[in-house]
Amino acid sequence: MHETSILNDTLFWYSIAVVAFAVLAVLKIRGPILGMLDGEIAKVRNELDEAKKLHAEAEATLAEYKLRQQDATKEAELIVQEAKKDAARLRVQAEADLKAALERHEQLFLARVKLAHEEAIDEVRAFVIDEILIEARGKLNKISGQAEATALVDRIIADLPKLSKSKVA
Repeated sequence: MHETSILNDTLFWYSIAVVAFAVLAVLKIRGPILGMLDGEIAKVRNELDEAKKLHAEAEATLAEYKLRQQDATKEAELIVQEAKKDAARLRVQAEADLKAALERHEQLFLARVKLAHEEAIDEVRAFVIDEILIEARGKLNKISGQAEATALVDRIIADLPKLSKSKVA
């Protein structure tokens, strides 16, 4: 039979060529591929570091805004409390002003009523005196002579201011 040697086998030579190609490829291509992979890993690490940095800044900004919100809420509460105090103070002041104005108006009204009452009394008194004088003059004319009656009426008229002042006082 025919002995075949391994060196004559094409499959053997193809296998050696593939293995040699693989070894050469690994030796020659490995450096640039690993360099490229290391570059990509460095990029990813830089992006992760940047993301962590941005995340920390975002958390700090969020905390700052929360603090500002709390401060704004406290300030708004203080403003509302101050407004309530001002409203209560203004309400009390308005009530006091209204009460004082009503008292002034009441005093003015009472003074007007008193003045009107006094004027009415004076008018009634004057009217009554005039009527009494007319009536007295008529009766005196009937009783005695004209000259005596006129003198008596004139004297009574002259005494009237004294009478009206003494009754008013």
